[in-house]
Amino acid sequence: MNLLKPDPSISYSVVLKMYLSCAVLFFFFYGLETYFTTLDDQHWLHENLAVIKGVWVIFVPFLPCVGWAGYMTWVQGKEEGGKKKEE
Repeated sequence: MNLLKPDPSISYSVVLKMYLSCAVLFFFFYGLETYFTTLDDQHWLHENLAVIKGVWVIFVPFLPCVGWAGYMTWVQGKEEGGKKKEE
């Protein structure tokens, strides 16, 4: 099994969309934590920092996965495009 050769039975565009949604969650939680840490201690939103602190770490592994799934989608599209031209 080669990690850089797409399996024809898998739709990598669906995999890419799932990884992209997790990457969006990473940016959302990282931005939210960054925003909450800039608030002073008396602000009413600052108490929510303890709830979401570090949640963004869960979604970090999806960032390189987006690149891999994008590459696999691109290669799969090239392979399917070549098959359509041959027919």
